[in-house]
Amino acid sequence: MPSLTALTLTCVTKEPLSNFLQFISRASFPALIVLVLDLPFLGPAPQGTTPCATLQPLFKHIGPRLLSLGLRAPYARKEARLLIPLLKKVQKINLLMGTIPPNLGKLLPASVAELHIGVDLQFGSQPQALVECLDNVLATRNKKNSLAIIRLASSTPEPFKWCSLGTINPVLAGTLMLRSVWLLAKGIQLQDDSGKWIGQLG
Repeated sequence: MPSLTALTLTCVTKEPLSNFLQFISRASFPALIVLVLDLPFLGPAPQGTTPCATLQPLFKHIGPRLLSLGLRAPYARKEARLLIPLLKKVQKINLLMGTIPPNLGKLLPASVAELHIGVDLQFGSQPQALVECLDNVLATRNKKNSLAIIRLASSTPEPFKWCSLGTINPVLAGTLMLRSVWLLAKGIQLQDDSGKWIGQLG
């Protein structure tokens, strides 16, 4: 498929996808720059392996030239440390998984300009994982990095809005606003679902 520039793979059942993904990873996509993997269940990995083994051949094959990645694969979230570094030129990462991979901020390639994160701000450890991610970004971003936007998208029916977060979760609102100020000092906007950052409030 020499002219294919965007590819979306979706599977919402617990099908074993390792053989299919291996087949895709051997195909030729010389023009592919946008990949969306919507695999909420992913299916069982080959015996004796991890979910990363299912996705890694595809990432090794086309990851180095991708400019945009959308990913929902919660069963592979811990393996992000092995997958994300394979994205050498990616400019936008959209994590639809609803669960933030550990140490995401430290894993981001320097080429990433936009990071979109789907998160449940009211569920369990996810708010704390988000704060840790933002702290990772603050600790690792420098002038050589391209990151300019972090957009938080609610993975629940209730959208994330700066103007309403204080009512829903005032402690988290204060924590995120403080991080947003620190991020802005590094040239990074922390945006809500609608693309607004705290400088646009009021």
